[in-house]
Amino acid sequence: TEAPPTPTATPTLAPPTATPTRAPSGRTTYTVQSGDTLSTIAAKFGISWEALAAANGLTSQSVLRIGQALIVPVAGSAPPAATRPAPAAQPTATKRPAATQTVAPTPAPALAAPMQVNPGDQASFSGEQAIVELVWEPVVGVPPNAQYQVVIRWLEQGTPQEHILYTTATVTRVPLWMWSKADQPARRYTWTVRVVQVTTDGQGGERVIPLSPASPARIFYWI
Repeated sequence: TEAPPTPTATPTLAPPTATPTRAPSGRTTYTVQSGDTLSTIAAKFGISWEALAAANGLTSQSVLRIGQALIVPVAGSAPPAATRPAPAAQPTATKRPAATQTVAPTPAPALAAPMQVNPGDQASFSGEQAIVELVWEPVVGVPPNAQYQVVIRWLEQGTPQEHILYTTATVTRVPLWMWSKADQPARRYTWTVRVVQVTTDGQGGERVIPLSPASPARIFYWI
């Protein structure tokens, strides 16, 4: 009697494992299996769980579902553009011009030079009590805050000297102390007049702004 045939063992097939598939743009897709977490999946591909979460818009609090398809970024690559944070706008520094000190320009003389009247050129005076009056015609258009500046010059022991007078009138007297100051024998003096405006220079001094040219120099002798 023949022995019954020995039954052959039927191989038991292991449950299929999830096979990563290559997705376009250098990324891989993975299907979530039972027991998977972000950390375990990331470890399989040698990336951080943060990179895996960022590629799929997940956080550490997200719950994975069996059969869920995840995008796995290639190790070392940047997360997808959709999840990549936009660079913060950097404020643009506005360059301010250096502070400069504004200096008011000196206005050019706009008025005519005064016309001298007396004394006549080369006039002569005698004695320390002589009255020497310098007279000129008024200048048209002189502003209310302007003055006439009279400059008297002479040589004293060979050194140039000058004396300046300011007035709003059109006549002024030469001070008596100036008699015999000019060198002998001529005792010669010259004088000019012009329109000016006197202001402060911002540092405690005066600033003289000419509003007209000076008149021609006239000569007188005081012996």
